[in-house]
Amino acid sequence: MIAGLASDSPWAPMLGLLPPELGRSLGPSLDKLAAAVGPLRARARTGTGAPDGFEGLSLRGPYDRLVLSEWALADLLPEEFVRRAAQGEHAFYQLARRDEARAKTSVALFDPGPMQLGGPRIGQLLALLVLAGRARAAGASFGWATLQRPPPQSDTATGLWLGLTAVDLRSFLLGRTAFAPAPADLDGWFERARRDDWEDLWVIGPPGTIPPGRRLAGVKTPVGRIELSDVFEPGVRALDVTVVRGAHRRTLRVELPPEAECLQLLRGGVPLPPKPVTPVGLARTPGVARPVSPPILLADGRKVAFLDSGGCVTVYTVPDVPSPRRAPYLRYT
Repeated sequence: MIAGLASDSPWAPMLGLLPPELGRSLGPSLDKLAAAVGPLRARARTGTGAPDGFEGLSLRGPYDRLVLSEWALADLLPEEFVRRAAQGEHAFYQLARRDEARAKTSVALFDPGPMQLGGPRIGQLLALLVLAGRARAAGASFGWATLQRPPPQSDTATGLWLGLTAVDLRSFLLGRTAFAPAPADLDGWFERARRDDWEDLWVIGPPGTIPPGRRLAGVKTPVGRIELSDVFEPGVRALDVTVVRGAHRRTLRVELPPEAECLQLLRGGVPLPPKPVTPVGLARTPGVARPVSPPILLADGRKVAFLDSGGCVTVYTVPDVPSPRRAPYLRYT
């Protein structure tokens, strides 16, 4: 259990997945974001199942469901009662029917691309914990995935991480990508949502992850969005978070944890020593030449490359923990 967090806190099971030294200051931010998102509610399903009360009036029905005012008319004006019966004007209570209940499904799709580095990535962690706890409180199944990795069209069983464990949480924290989601990625996930009829769907990323005016044909439930952006104010360590659900829109400011906790979370929760690997046929050089091109973040999100003055490509490995020593690098001729 995390020190300073009550055992009856709704976030205790979620934050218990992190190392004990982390998550001490996440509780207030989780409470604030959860209040903006709201509880999980399943949409009503009308069908032909068992009766479930009344839902209105109808001009057709058996006389044991005749409206009471019609019986009063039969006592006072029997001729009018007969006339209304002959003309089909009697009012009857209409039965409401519901299909058999089924388990609710909540799915969160995250954009861990280049626009969500640093603070927004911490905001995505908060959103993951809030949505997982929200589904747990409603007795629903919960799944999450990376927006840039849509499932194969022929396979309905892959693509989602179901539930949330410590291993899943570390995979989420390290699951960055150097590419923004493409329209085909959105199409793949929305097709999956239509096919599996998800009850609850959220997209978490920077503003504009779902382009304005984008129509989600066939998705029966509104697609919620949690938009995260940095606050560019001196001395302020916070995120601007906008929660959009249908016609409802709410913007709030969420404080970030202390810098040391943020750094450790961004490195997967557990600091690991760097493991430099020298490819076959490549040798390390004692010095580094001056860069002559802008640095480029490689696709794995763990290396930075640039062209140096010696005509070689230098690739730096970003270390997992702060260190005064020079980061490992390779030069490709």
